[in-house]
Amino acid sequence: DRPGIVHRLDAGTSGVMLLGRSKDGFKSLMSQFRARTVEKSYLALVYGTPRFDTGWIEGPIARSSKEPSRFEVVEAPAGRASSTYYEVLERFDGLGLIDCRPKTGRTHQIRVHLASIDLHVFGDPLYRRRGGPSVVLPLSAPKLNRQALHAQRITFDHPTTKERLTFEAPLAPDIEGAIEWMRANRPGSVEG
Repeated sequence: DRPGIVHRLDAGTSGVMLLGRSKDGFKSLMSQFRARTVEKSYLALVYGTPRFDTGWIEGPIARSSKEPSRFEVVEAPAGRASSTYYEVLERFDGLGLIDCRPKTGRTHQIRVHLASIDLHVFGDPLYRRRGGPSVVLPLSAPKLNRQALHAQRITFDHPTTKERLTFEAPLAPDIEGAIEWMRANRPGSVEG
């Protein structure tokens, strides 16, 4: 129902999108997504930091049986196979800036996968941590009206020339402001 849109973003996620300008271009791009040759990179500001600086989150994703608007990691063979590589870029005493590179393209994949390892995306209204955030921020901390998730880069083969192309989107001002605030204030974590 949205002609030309090849790479959709969750509502509230900023960044680069990919659209096919012609029917042939659209088909070529879609086949690259199916073949998993398109590379995507997202920045996420999260509550918590993983134990290791890099890792894989592997887990099938399915619609939640309790809340139809949500998705969740489920036991195989249920759900659709999903895989996300992550790398910690920066740690802020209980919060982290993470580069996520999904190898599959499931609905809400990054948010669901991060939440499954207790790394909830800052400001995420749908997949927030039960019991509240693991870090208590002062009132001066920035407030986001959406999740701090940004599609920063996409790489694919041009449908006609076959040239490998990379496009990047500058960080959205609200997320950039939140990251700058974290760097300047280094909030401490609390039990939660």
